[in-house]
Amino acid sequence: MPTEPDAAVPAPAVSKKPTNSFQLRLKRLQRHRQIFHARFVSLQERAAAANVAEASVFSRPVPQPLPAISMASLEFLEPVTEENIAIAEGQLEVMEERLAKVRVGRLFYDLFVDGMQEWVDDAHPSKLWEAFAFAKTRGLYSGREPDGLEELVHMLAHVRKVLI
Repeated sequence: MPTEPDAAVPAPAVSKKPTNSFQLRLKRLQRHRQIFHARFVSLQERAAAANVAEASVFSRPVPQPLPAISMASLEFLEPVTEENIAIAEGQLEVMEERLAKVRVGRLFYDLFVDGMQEWVDDAHPSKLWEAFAFAKTRGLYSGREPDGLEELVHMLAHVRKVLI
């Protein structure tokens, strides 16, 4: 004859104390957030410097630099709990991917501005050709090769417009 479960036996206690695994994940997440924030700040400073350089190349007032990534993007999920740590980790992954894409655009922009400075200074604009090669290898431009320097500048200016 089968025995019936004893209704008087209490359910196992659920611990509200964070597990070691969670604590390790949380520390790693916090460390990665700090690194991400430092990279973000560095990119913002680089963007501001590039805006100043571009303004000097074209002899115009320095514009208020637009952030490379809006500050709203830095609003991390808080507080991080065992229930939502996977979401917080996923959020940071998305932010890192976005930062990587923006960084490629900023690197192109730096080369473009340096090349324009060379062109304005009547020097050989090797940086413009570098910017073109960079745009092609990074998938920012997939068209044909330019026929000359002026066409190159127009192509690069178009890539710049698309990125900004």
